[in-house]
Amino acid sequence: MRAGCWTTCRIPYFRKLRPPYTFHMKGGRGYQRVGDAFSRAVQEGRGPRTVMTCTRPRTGRTYYRRVSAQECSTLTAAALPALWGQPGSGVQGVAWNPATALFQAHLIDREAPGEGWVQIRFTAGSARARVGLSCPHCGRTCRALHAAPTDDQGRPATLVGCRACLGLTDAARQRHKCPDWAASVLHRAAPTSDTTTRRALQVMEGTASRFVRHLGLHRDRPDAMSAENN
Repeated sequence: MRAGCWTTCRIPYFRKLRPPYTFHMKGGRGYQRVGDAFSRAVQEGRGPRTVMTCTRPRTGRTYYRRVSAQECSTLTAAALPALWGQPGSGVQGVAWNPATALFQAHLIDREAPGEGWVQIRFTAGSARARVGLSCPHCGRTCRALHAAPTDDQGRPATLVGCRACLGLTDAARQRHKCPDWAASVLHRAAPTSDTTTRRALQVMEGTASRFVRHLGLHRDRPDAMSAENN
């Protein structure tokens, strides 16, 4: 590699891949696209109960990603009246409408108040009359339940469950290894681990390299540029 070149010489990443990855990048011949592992798992029925369908505007490729908890409607046990958890209240559960964020006391043996309402059973604790929501999938007591807007193939639906059963994630995790994430890591006042700092530097280096290649500046030779300036 010439001294003073703007790009970093690295071992091509496709040498580490295994079949069916076949790369002949010049002219696009011999390239076989298989997609990411998460999208393949969703298509094969091995994904979470709810996913989000996305399309890349430049290539038109459709892929799947996890749904974040911030994209779902949430019902917390703290929002329920404490009176419902006291012995002798007669309240067995709650009817919740995720679209309107309304809830009301409900008896489980009765029908739902209407379309769009979900019946949720809760457990009342003896200490401080604490109320816990029961997940309709696993049955464990949770402090919050979420209503996801899509099903396991990205189609519009309303699925209610706990975070583990729905396979939800955080918006902060999806922004991992992005340029703004790398900039926030490098400008933190508190010390970070060496691994996190190294990843942030790699992200910034890769972003700068793609920007230089997009402008076509990587084709300019430093010696030719200096000769023109002189």
